[in-house]
Amino acid sequence: MANSSSVILGRVFLVQNICGLHAAPCGRLIRTAEKFQCEMFVSTKALQDFSEINKNAEPFIHPLEEAPEWCTAGMGNLLWLGGPKGSSIELGLRGEQAMPCFEEFEKLFSEGFARIDRNLRPWRF
Repeated sequence: MANSSSVILGRVFLVQNICGLHAAPCGRLIRTAEKFQCEMFVSTKALQDFSEINKNAEPFIHPLEEAPEWCTAGMGNLLWLGGPKGSSIELGLRGEQAMPCFEEFEKLFSEGFARIDRNLRPWRF
């Protein structure tokens, strides 16, 4: 069995905040992963139309092979993906504290990023 610190766990998150994944939310994700001493990865097929995901399913966490479709999730890669409201993004974590980090990510995606957006003026909303 692989050491839990060498396995990448992946999870799909729904971008719910009105302004999507801009610099502030991306920075929060990176700082959260650092806080939990995890390496963060993003799927290069990360953004998907949310209608493709079963809306009634519970969020899932699954082990993933480290493969070329995963890249390090630095600020540039996260911003490059765009992540508008309603899209989904698949993030991967490697580290002993990956599960608590995913729990913190869930809080950020469900409510934390919306608090950041309240201080911004979206173009057309």
